[in-house]
Amino acid sequence: MKDREADPRQVYADIMDLPHWDSPSRPRMSARARAAQFAPYAALVGYGDMVTEEARETDLWKDLGEDETEELNARLAEVDRLLAEGVHPVCEVSFFQPDAKKQGGAFGSVTGKVKRIDPVRRKLVLFGRKGPGDSAEEIDLDRVIRLLPGDETDL
Repeated sequence: MKDREADPRQVYADIMDLPHWDSPSRPRMSARARAAQFAPYAALVGYGDMVTEEARETDLWKDLGEDETEELNARLAEVDRLLAEGVHPVCEVSFFQPDAKKQGGAFGSVTGKVKRIDPVRRKLVLFGRKGPGDSAEEIDLDRVIRLLPGDETDL
């Protein structure tokens, strides 16, 4: 309280001890009902989503070693050779998917029949699932970490 301001206890002394006024036509609202009136108001819209996003953890990309790179290149060459012969091999592909919203990403794995290797766009293209929204799945070759031959009976 500042020196020049009046003391509120003195200003309102005449009404401080009066009983709480109640309307004769409306019942007193509970504290819960009063709070519910203001519940839809959110002063910080999107704050909860922002906190959730910040708390979400991501993995970090780690470059492959020389031996792993050689092995991966050999397997890609074998798949390319099979594709040239008209065979679409089934492979299990492990890859890193960068996160669209923050640094890092997630590691994933998919098993599918290889449709083609696109050397220009550097993509490994797998046949998509049959049915509505049929589309091929593309995996960035620079993000592939493992390529294993799969079993034809899996699909």
